[in-house]
Amino acid sequence: MNGNVKKPMVWMGSGMLSLLFLLFFSYTTSCLFHGQSLADSGLFMTIGRWWTEGVVPYRDIFDTKGPLVYLLNAIGWWLTGDRTGIFILQWINLTVTGVLAYHLLLTQMPPRKALALAAVTLLALCIPFEGGNSVEEWMLPMLFASFYGLLRLTDKHYDYRPKMWAVVYGVTIGVALLTRITDALGLCGALLVAYAYRLCHGQRRMLVTEISVTLLSTVALCLPFLVMMALNGSLANYFYDAFHFNFLYVAYPSTLDMSLFGIASWLKGFFGCWLLLLVVMVMMIVGQPCWRYGLWLGATLMSLPWFVMGQGYHHYAIICAPYVALALVECCRIGRESHECVSKMGQRLIVATVMICLVFELHSSWKISRERCRELPTMADLIQRVPNDERRQMLIYGSSPDVYYYLRIHPVCPYVCYQEMACERDAHIAHQLQQLLSSSEVRWVLVEYDAPHIEHLLNAHYHLVARGAYMLRLYKRL
Repeated sequence: MNGNVKKPMVWMGSGMLSLLFLLFFSYTTSCLFHGQSLADSGLFMTIGRWWTEGVVPYRDIFDTKGPLVYLLNAIGWWLTGDRTGIFILQWINLTVTGVLAYHLLLTQMPPRKALALAAVTLLALCIPFEGGNSVEEWMLPMLFASFYGLLRLTDKHYDYRPKMWAVVYGVTIGVALLTRITDALGLCGALLVAYAYRLCHGQRRMLVTEISVTLLSTVALCLPFLVMMALNGSLANYFYDAFHFNFLYVAYPSTLDMSLFGIASWLKGFFGCWLLLLVVMVMMIVGQPCWRYGLWLGATLMSLPWFVMGQGYHHYAIICAPYVALALVECCRIGRESHECVSKMGQRLIVATVMICLVFELHSSWKISRERCRELPTMADLIQRVPNDERRQMLIYGSSPDVYYYLRIHPVCPYVCYQEMACERDAHIAHQLQQLLSSSEVRWVLVEYDAPHIEHLLNAHYHLVARGAYMLRLYKRL
C-alpha cells in the first residue's frame, strides 16, 4: 500500500460505508425496513429458504436466474434463519467491491484521493440499487476485478500476467452464467476488443492461451453446479428456465415508458454507462490516441442493447458500477496527459452528480420506509378461510413474491408468482398451468388482478368463495 493510507484503513472505510449504504438502500434486507414490497429479492429469499427445507430449484420451482443467487440466499437464511444472514453476505460482498474500486482508482491517482473516489463509486450504486439483493449486486466484486485487470493490460507501467487475469475473466463469466449471463455482456465486449488487438498485433499464441484459460476457468466454476443439478434431476429445467425463457423474455416487445419523464428516468438509471461513453468521447477529442478507448466502447456498447431489450429495469445497470470508476480514472489520465482543467472539471461534475442523486435517492428510501404491502392483510384474511391441511393445495396466481415471504406459504407448483407475465411469453408455461388447474392437485386458487389465461378454467372447475380489495378473489374446487 502506497502513501498515507494503510491497508486496514481501506478495509475499515469500505466496510463502514458499505454497512451504512445497505442499511439505508437495501430495503429488502435491512433491519431499518419492514413490510415493504420485496419484488425479485423476496423471491430469491423465499427460494433460498425453501432450498434449506428440501425444495429443489428448477425441479420444484421455476425462476429465470442461475443457481448461485439462490445458493447465497440459502446460505444467508441458514446462518440466521431470516434475512439478516443475507444482509451479512451483502455487506461482505459490497466491502470487497469497495476495496477493489480503490485499487482500480489507485492506478491513476494518489491513495487518499483514490479512497475518497472509491466511496463516490460505491455511493453511485444508490441510483440503480432498487432495494438490494439483486442478481447484479452479487456480480460486483468479479466485475471490478476484471476491469481492473483490463486496465492493467493497457498500462505499460503495470505487470500484466495473462494467465492469472484470464482465470479472473473466466470466473467472472462463470459467475454470470450461474446468475444471469447478460451481467457479463460488458466484460465480453471489452474482451472481444482485447482479443482483436492481440490478433492484429500477431500475438496469436498468447490469444489462444488466454481464451483457453478463460474457458477452462468458466467450466471449472460451473461444472460442480451442473453435476449437482444433473444428480437431483433439475438440469434440463435449468437450461429451459435460465436460458430459453430469458431469450423469450428479451424477444417480447419492450414496455419502456417513452414519455419524457420515463426516458429521463431510464437515462438516470443507466448513469454509469452514459458517463463512460461521454468520457471516452472527450478522450478521443482532447486525449492521446490509445486502443484503450476501444475497450471501454466495447464494454458500454455491448451493455446498452440489454438495458433496452430487458425492459429498462434500473437494477440491470448495477453492472455499470465499474464504469463510474473507469470514468474517474480516465478523467484523471486526461489531466496527466494534457488538459488538467478538463480533468478537474470532469471529476467534479461526476462527484456533484452522484451527490445530488444520493440526496434524491435517500428521500426515495425514506418514502419507501413508510410504505407497506397494502394487499397482504387482505390476502392473509382470505387465506384464513382455507383449512390448514389444504393450504399445500392452494395456488396463488398473479401475486408478487411478497405473499410467500411474509405469510410463509408453501408452493403447490413450480410457477409461484407473476404467472400472467410468464404465460404471455411462453405457451409451454401457460399449458402447464392450465393442466395443473384442470387436475385435482389444486383445491384452492387465490387470484390477484386479472387472469385471462386461466379465467375459463376458474369458471369451469371452481366456485368463488370470497372477494377482497385489490381485485383479490378466492376460489374453491367444485
